[in-house]
Amino acid sequence: MFLQSSYAAHPNSLSKGSSLSVEKPNHDVLMSSNGVFAAGFRSVGDNAYCFAIWFAGSSDLTIVWIANRDRPVNGKGSVLSLLGDGNLVLKDIGEIKTWATDTNSASQVELIMLDTGNLVLQTLGNEVLWESFKFPTDTLLPYQQIDRYTKLVSSRSHGDYSSGHIGFTLTMITCCTSSTMALRLLACIGRDRQLVIPQTDTSIIAVGLHSSTRQYTFFPTDLGVGPKRRLTIDFDGNLRMYSLQEKEKKWIASWQALNQPCRIHGICGANSVCIQGHGRRYCSCLPAFKAKNDYDWTAGCEPQFNQSFDVRESIFVRLPNVDFYGFDFGTPLAQSLKDCKQRCVQLNNTCKAVMYRNGTCYLKSQLSNGVQTLNFQGTAYVMLPESSVRFYNDSGDEKSTQLNCSGSTNDVHQLKIVYPQNRGSRFSLYLLWFVGAIGGVEMLCIFIGCFCLYQAQRRHIRQVQQGYLLVLAGFRKFSYKELKKATRGFSQEIGRGGGGIVYKGVLLDGRVAAIKRLNEPKHDEGEFIAEVSIIGRINHMNLIEMWGFCAEGKHRLLVYEYMECGSLAENLSSNALDWEQRFEVALGTAKGLAYLHEECLEWILHCDVKPENILLDSNHKPKVADFGSPNY
Repeated sequence: MFLQSSYAAHPNSLSKGSSLSVEKPNHDVLMSSNGVFAAGFRSVGDNAYCFAIWFAGSSDLTIVWIANRDRPVNGKGSVLSLLGDGNLVLKDIGEIKTWATDTNSASQVELIMLDTGNLVLQTLGNEVLWESFKFPTDTLLPYQQIDRYTKLVSSRSHGDYSSGHIGFTLTMITCCTSSTMALRLLACIGRDRQLVIPQTDTSIIAVGLHSSTRQYTFFPTDLGVGPKRRLTIDFDGNLRMYSLQEKEKKWIASWQALNQPCRIHGICGANSVCIQGHGRRYCSCLPAFKAKNDYDWTAGCEPQFNQSFDVRESIFVRLPNVDFYGFDFGTPLAQSLKDCKQRCVQLNNTCKAVMYRNGTCYLKSQLSNGVQTLNFQGTAYVMLPESSVRFYNDSGDEKSTQLNCSGSTNDVHQLKIVYPQNRGSRFSLYLLWFVGAIGGVEMLCIFIGCFCLYQAQRRHIRQVQQGYLLVLAGFRKFSYKELKKATRGFSQEIGRGGGGIVYKGVLLDGRVAAIKRLNEPKHDEGEFIAEVSIIGRINHMNLIEMWGFCAEGKHRLLVYEYMECGSLAENLSSNALDWEQRFEVALGTAKGLAYLHEECLEWILHCDVKPENILLDSNHKPKVADFGSPNY
């Protein structure tokens, strides 16, 4: 790690004929004269280095620019050299040129790390030959300007600085896809405009968008003199402004372009739906689709059926509160839902779905940018072959299907065999027994085959149901075996009440959960799922989040997020909360109850508000629990 005090002896410039070595990353560093920015080699992987600029005063040494983000160099023998012809070149081991400014000058030139964070290659007469501000990666700094030809590209993931799939530009508004990358654009500002971040001591604004005819401005939460700031397009696709807290030397997000993560176009890829809850997003494949890459949702989902299916044997799967932005087929028309679906069928496989809202029909040529939000009043109907989702009917309800293994005589063609009339022939008797045995074996094989197909079909239906439930309510169905293993045989009890006992458990994905085992069920599985689906669709920062449920035989369990600090009752009895924290707990509890009673789409009256049902997370933020729990 670099410390700001260690940079005092480092120069801020590199002269012609000099170089920086990757083998001396702590020594070969250019430091701005104000001590804020540093430039040099940074490790980005195992024996992999990039030449970068970073904030020297932040605890994590935040990188703001990288020269060779997609072509790291070796940790041995790599150098950055300012050649005699004025060209700045980064060479890998073996003298392989990895990156260069492609500049040329017969004059004396030097590379200077400016106080603004701009790395400039200029002559002694201050003629700028090249500057890093003209070639940003994912971050903009104060004083930096970009024009309509400039593009910011996010990193691939946290800790992976290579180019990701999300881009930001000032002029383009369409989504471009190719075989290798999908560039999803966050915003459009307009032609002939520039994005400007003035210096941090400005008293007017911190960030502004300017043009000759109109000005567009947005403000951070800490507007004013003082904090160092940066504007970064993060790997999750959102554009955020960060301010540096001088005392803690940590960054806080003081503004972000999109408060709803699912509004980032294409973030979950094609044939999927983005579901938002508690400030986070979840991606789910549509029914009869599966994820292409479990580790990269931007790749989308692929169908588990032939896309050239016969539309006469199709079915529309209903997805409430779901919209697919863009890719409208033709002009929206005011017509009935029945006529809307009929129009889609007439277009054969070129129409993938219909979106119906307030009596208006929208035909969709692609299933991209799928989003589910409770405040969206429309409904999407996805056209799929009936064979792939045979347990759905047109209204979105379930219907049962069974394989026909009855062996009806209408489907059986019997072979007539004429035997000799000699009744005393032992050969005929043996032949009859042999044929009968063969027939019995064949019937047994048919029965076993039908049984195996039936079991496979049931497993397929359960898998598709899982995807549909996740789209519909944002959570999944667990098996009793999974939850028993997660709780180590229900061994760690953390609470109990009239409705059941709560255990602590660890799910297969590593999340710690609170698993509530309800008392003996009084209703069937369908009614139970209907009730928990209502609870699962309720999202608020002061309400406990449900992750899933189990309805298997007589077992009824609910899976919630685990709250590290326990209940309010426990914290009050131990005097763990000061008065300011108690006030915040009271305020957050009131917000959660107000949302339940008045603000959510389906009002739920909490009939058991008490300190035991108010839980606190690791930051002592309150979340109301036990609301609308099924009384089983």
